[in-house]
Amino acid sequence: MNGIDQKMNKIAALFLLGIFIAGSASAQSAKNDGLVGLDTFNLKIERLSEDGEKCLLKPDDFSNNITNKFLLNGIKITEGNFPTLYVQVNTVAAKELCFSSVNVNINYFAQVPHPKNPRGTVAQVVLWNDYYLVSSEKEAHQEYVQAQISMAVDGLVRDWQKLNPPVAITP
Repeated sequence: MNGIDQKMNKIAALFLLGIFIAGSASAQSAKNDGLVGLDTFNLKIERLSEDGEKCLLKPDDFSNNITNKFLLNGIKITEGNFPTLYVQVNTVAAKELCFSSVNVNINYFAQVPHPKNPRGTVAQVVLWNDYYLVSSEKEAHQEYVQAQISMAVDGLVRDWQKLNPPVAITP
């Protein structure tokens, strides 16, 4: 199998996975109260693959956009012992086309009980998640991926606002 065939198989697998996930994947609703009282998060943009770089993706733009949206809504980005807003973009480049899966979630790690280990174990707890698939020509891929990340962050901010309404100050 040559390199083009391998890439096309990867693309086909990515789309089949996307079709499977897209039917059931959507942001967790505001009924999940895991965001209540949280106003500070870490931000982690996963390092891009070589194909992500070939598709002209710019993680600094992702980070700046997220930080600005959060700041405008009273949500802080910092480093420390806070849940993490994690952005993962997996990309496959095939000639002049690019295909990406975009996953945006808020998670943290916690010590949890384990039946065979008296000290317990560490588990990832996901408080909020959204997922998109994007395909475009290479030159436009940054714009399309950025739009999906923005859409996810806008949904996160809306859910966060529902769970953390402003407190009215009475004179």
